[in-house]
Amino acid sequence: MKLKSLLLLIAVAIAIIGGSFISKYKESSTETESKTAPISNNQVNLPSSGLPENDNQETAKQPTIKIQNKTTIQPTDTQTPSITTTTTSTSKKTTISMTDNSFSPSSISINKGDIIVFINNGSNAHWPASNTHPTHEIYPEFDPRRPISPGSLWEFKFEKSGSWKMHDHLSPKITGTITVN
Repeated sequence: MKLKSLLLLIAVAIAIIGGSFISKYKESSTETESKTAPISNNQVNLPSSGLPENDNQETAKQPTIKIQNKTTIQPTDTQTPSITTTTTSTSKKTTISMTDNSFSPSSISINKGDIIVFINNGSNAHWPASNTHPTHEIYPEFDPRRPISPGSLWEFKFEKSGSWKMHDHLSPKITGTITVN
C-alpha cells in the first residue's frame, strides 16, 4: 500500500511540474510572437536561433553593399597627358600617368610630404609599386596592394626621403624613379 501511495505522489508531482513547464513555454512563445515586427522587402526577421523564420530561405533578401568609384578620369585623346600639379596646405600633388607602355613622366623629383597621383590612362589595369619586384620591399608602403583599373587613380604621400625606383607590378618592364628631397 505504501508503494502505491508513493507512486501516486510521484505521478502527481510530475504532472504539476510538467504542467508548470508547459504553461511557461506557452507564455514565452506568445511573448516572442507578439514582439515580432512585420517584415519589409529588405529585412529578414531573425529569431534567437539566428535563422530566418520562413521555410524558404531563398526568398529572404540578403543585405548588399554598394561600392561606388567616385573618381573616374576619362582620357580626352590618345596623346600623353601633361603633368598636373596642385598645391594643398603643405603638400603638393603631382600626377603620373600610367599607360600601357610607360609611366609619364618616368622620372620626377618631389619634396617630402608631397603626393603623387597615379592615373591609369591605359586600357589595361596597372599597379605602381616600389622595387624590388615582386615583393616591393624597398618602400613597402608605396604599394596599393591591388591593380588600378583603367580610368581610376591611386594617390600616395611620400614621407621618406630618397630615390625610389618603381615598376608596374603587372608589367614589370615599365619602370620609373621618384626622388624625394
